[in-house]
Amino acid sequence: MNVSYSAPLQRAWGRMVRMLFRPFRFELWLVVGFAAFLSELFSGGGGGGSNLGGRFRRHVPMVAGEVRQRILDFFHQPGMLVALIALGCLAFALAIVLLWVNSRGRFIFLDNVIYERPAIVDPWRRYAQLGDSLFRWMLVFTAASVGVAVLISLPFIAVLRTLWYEGSFHWAGIASIFGLMLMAVPVAMVVCFALLFLYHFVVPIMMRHNLTTTAAWQYFLPLLRAHPGSFLLFGLMMLLVEIVFLVAMAVVRVSTCCVGFALFAVPYVKQIALLPALATIRGIGPEFLAQFGPEFDLYASAPAPASAPPAPAGGSA
Repeated sequence: MNVSYSAPLQRAWGRMVRMLFRPFRFELWLVVGFAAFLSELFSGGGGGGSNLGGRFRRHVPMVAGEVRQRILDFFHQPGMLVALIALGCLAFALAIVLLWVNSRGRFIFLDNVIYERPAIVDPWRRYAQLGDSLFRWMLVFTAASVGVAVLISLPFIAVLRTLWYEGSFHWAGIASIFGLMLMAVPVAMVVCFALLFLYHFVVPIMMRHNLTTTAAWQYFLPLLRAHPGSFLLFGLMMLLVEIVFLVAMAVVRVSTCCVGFALFAVPYVKQIALLPALATIRGIGPEFLAQFGPEFDLYASAPAPASAPPAPAGGSA
């Protein structure tokens, strides 16, 4: 089959223009911008010459040793361990709550874009079970990703820990960091593509067929196996879109005499300012997915049902 990459982008752009500018309604921007905010809670020497090299080798170990000792003294203060544990538990609890809100926000923002309407409370209730399913899946996926990262890092952490306590510079430290990067990059790519497919395809399938996250993955994976190149190219296209998006943000920041820096630094205000881009990007995945058949066409389910859907089928997460 012929898969288009420009047509989904054009249709997503047209849908965004129709929703946000025809007509322009500021109150709609406020509501859809808040939906985008909920959905986005989770979208750094060298030198030459032998004399310089000699000073580097003499002074770096001394400076590193002083910094290391100051850090150790700071963490050895009375009560510091208890404070760090309490702070860590608080941060963990906050991250869990934000992930739960974000999981529901994914469906709220997608609902706003697909049905071209400003709504928060109704989709929050309608997609509660689907959002909770996504939340549970994300907890498991995040724990598994962190576990894999720890397993990969353990041998290199041991080397770096030895160098840290020695307080001196060794090329073994650089080699360890390089080896860690060689192992981490493929894992990071797998994680990034999994999240890309989850956000752009699995979540729309969940909405289309009222499936849990696991069941929606089972629905999507045969399609992915049948067209791996198409979805790989989609990932590369989205990378290009993100690069263009970041470049445009940088241009706005600089051209507004840094007013853009302050504007984009404020949560919610940032989502409102970037709403045309965010709404367009959110609509690309479902538009691309719709090319593979009516069972993948989320737009075919419009208008949204007035009542809450029945309990999701197919798995608990």
